[in-house]
Amino acid sequence: MAKIAIVYPPKRALAEELANSLNELLTSHGSEVHLQPDSDVDKSTDFIVSVGGDGTVLWSVGIANEVPILGINMGHRGYLTEVDSKDAWESVERMIALDFEIDSRNMVKVEFLNREDLLPMHGLNEVNIVRSAPGKAVRVRTTIDNDPFLIYTADGILISTATGSTGYNASVGGPIISPQVDCLVLTPVSPHLNLHHSVVLEPESEIVLEVMGIRTALAIVDGERQVSLNPGDLVRCKKSEKVTNLIRFNEHESFTKFLISKLSNGS
Repeated sequence: MAKIAIVYPPKRALAEELANSLNELLTSHGSEVHLQPDSDVDKSTDFIVSVGGDGTVLWSVGIANEVPILGINMGHRGYLTEVDSKDAWESVERMIALDFEIDSRNMVKVEFLNREDLLPMHGLNEVNIVRSAPGKAVRVRTTIDNDPFLIYTADGILISTATGSTGYNASVGGPIISPQVDCLVLTPVSPHLNLHHSVVLEPESEIVLEVMGIRTALAIVDGERQVSLNPGDLVRCKKSEKVTNLIRFNEHESFTKFLISKLSNGS
């Protein structure tokens, strides 16, 4: 008997309707289903079914503990989702029949070096350091592998994975990178009189970001989880020891074909 969690955006009626329908289907197959878990799923869970868009997948990543995730797209492009809603029932049946491949994606680990009150966080897409006050720039000193780099004054500083390169990173002019490339990407968001180019770094690189000035800032992981930072706080970003496991059916599709299909699928 499979143990399955189903998550969906609580204020989207169509997503809730589909989630309930999948719950009935899986239950009829003898699966144990948990709708809308409000905490991390344990490792005895076999699958997470994410009904929504990329944001729902990212929320699922935050509770997944490396449990495989099937993303069902009810949004727009859906870079992280695997199937459209019309194919949801067939895809779920293939999932419980173990007719799929696993696509393991690297994550970024975010550590707060001088804050004992904050635990490390892990993101599939990125961490973004921004000023907590709207409309204000953030000033960040960057160090890469213990070498001083630049002091940025910008709307934000992104540290992205290759998977996250198609997200916020791409929208602010950063490079789009195949998820099979093992790297981290540093991208300033609207920098003021600074180098505006992204820097693609080796997977072993460690980037330390120091919040400068007198104002507080925020560290936002995958656009879903955030913590407050004080002036002088140090945030270390490096490749995580954890991965995100995505369920794939089109495992032989090239990244180029995948990208074209998503870019031509509306905004």
